[in-house]
Amino acid sequence: MRKVLLRFLFDDLWQWRSEGNELLVGIGYLLLVWLSVFVVSGIITWHQTRNLKQVISAIGFWLVVPVAIVAIRLLNLPVAQTGVPIFGYGFMMFVGFSSAAWLASQRIQHVGVRGEVIWDMMMWALIPGLIGARLIYLLQNGARVFAGKQGLDRIITVFALWDGGLVFYGSVFGGIIGVFLFCRRRRLSPWLLLDVIAPSMFIGEGFGRIGCFLYGCCWGRACSLPWAVHFPPDSLSYNRLGPEGILPDGSATIGLHPTQLYSS
Repeated sequence: MRKVLLRFLFDDLWQWRSEGNELLVGIGYLLLVWLSVFVVSGIITWHQTRNLKQVISAIGFWLVVPVAIVAIRLLNLPVAQTGVPIFGYGFMMFVGFSSAAWLASQRIQHVGVRGEVIWDMMMWALIPGLIGARLIYLLQNGARVFAGKQGLDRIITVFALWDGGLVFYGSVFGGIIGVFLFCRRRRLSPWLLLDVIAPSMFIGEGFGRIGCFLYGCCWGRACSLPWAVHFPPDSLSYNRLGPEGILPDGSATIGLHPTQLYSS
């Protein structure tokens, strides 16, 4: 279980160490990966277009991250002290979304539609999907989530995705609404598009459930099998289970079924 998959730190560009349940990585590694992707992307663009202007025009986008990192260090912003966390759940959602979109973009070409249509459609499905996922979560857990919150704090809580709180089924309903709106605008058959993306929904769900495992939510019943999982104190399961669900020494939960991995 790793609620925070890793945390990029600014004080040492090339550090790589574990502290508690977090992997602490110097921001230099992010710059190195970013530079590598930029070079590969530039080579691919040049190979496909032989257009130097198009390659150069993309430099502005690729400068965003390096410029942001330099600004954070020079201005000594608070994030320079705390680092930038990469949450396991959010990362797996990103992987699932990207993988699902890529699969659908390949499948749709078999019915005579360009793959780029899927990437456009995914943007239309993303925002309604997030709204639906958050709305269902708040409807289910509103009493607990808003407990003790007043005024501006209640409004901030509605959008506090960094604290977790998305429901997959809500994202499906919201995403489907986005798909229908997109199809109406593009004069496409929504039923054809839904048929194309159906396998992708399961791909996205699979990665999303792995994200649930990393976050420590959606746990199963008590388990004495060899693959039982003990979630640490910083997990949602540890904080939600009563005393009967915690080991006597308080180090972790009792063994639980990793139902997140079963369903993934």
